[in-house]
Amino acid sequence: MIIQNIDDAFAIVKAAKAGSFAKAARQMNMPVATFSRRIAKMETLAGVRFFDRTTRSLHITEVGKLIAQHAQRMIDEAKSAESLIESLRDTPSGTLHICAPLTFGQGLLSDALSQFLKTYPQCKATVELTNRQVDIVHEGFDIAIRAGKPGYMDVIAKKLCHLRAGFYCRTNSQHTKINKIEQLSNAPVAVLRPKDRYHIDLSAKDIAGDSIMIDCKPIFLSTNPWLVKQVSVQNDYVFTMPEFMQQNDSLHRLLPNYSTSSLDIYATYISRKQLRPAIREFVDILSASLQ
Repeated sequence: MIIQNIDDAFAIVKAAKAGSFAKAARQMNMPVATFSRRIAKMETLAGVRFFDRTTRSLHITEVGKLIAQHAQRMIDEAKSAESLIESLRDTPSGTLHICAPLTFGQGLLSDALSQFLKTYPQCKATVELTNRQVDIVHEGFDIAIRAGKPGYMDVIAKKLCHLRAGFYCRTNSQHTKINKIEQLSNAPVAVLRPKDRYHIDLSAKDIAGDSIMIDCKPIFLSTNPWLVKQVSVQNDYVFTMPEFMQQNDSLHRLLPNYSTSSLDIYATYISRKQLRPAIREFVDILSASLQ
């Protein structure tokens, strides 16, 4: 390859325009001898002179003119690439691959996702809702929403919000008068359970953070909070549910000073210095929507 890098291209173009190796070398902050060797090396590789020079003058050859035109195109393409990268660095674009837990995705993701796609129409998004622990790198996700901070250091984890779950019943329920935690022992209770547990000892925490075991055997268990809610409302059960799901007045919050679970939600993404604008903007929009 005759022109091996962009500095070679600049050397040819500047020499052609300056009509002097000395002037061109000064423009490139390079010793004249080094500049001359650079041109000579390219001429040797080409097997032809680009410049005829004497002690007093420098004249570009016909081949040199063609090479200088080619070198200018290389410089123009390099500048165009820089402009493209600068644009991509500043403007969100491309497809964003997102993974989130089922409950979070169904209940809290839509507003932020809608706003993001509306604000940045040049962006697209794919979303996978799953409760399994995904491998962001190997599975190709840009962002993974997770409950609890990851225990490893190869990802960035930004806290989005703090979620709590509590006790509920329907507004016309016979259980609305429950005002003591001990009264749950005599009530039919449906519980949102962890994915890896088929039996659960029901407990709650008070506002001071102290735990208390509840002496009751849940009548219904499920990993799906909407199913727990639907069955409980139809059958008049007391049930546990994330607070964000109370979207209307058809539900009554029992024992508001107690929570059945409490956890931090994080957006995790690969730790890299040059973060894609689409990732940065979506995380900011999601965080703001959860405040």
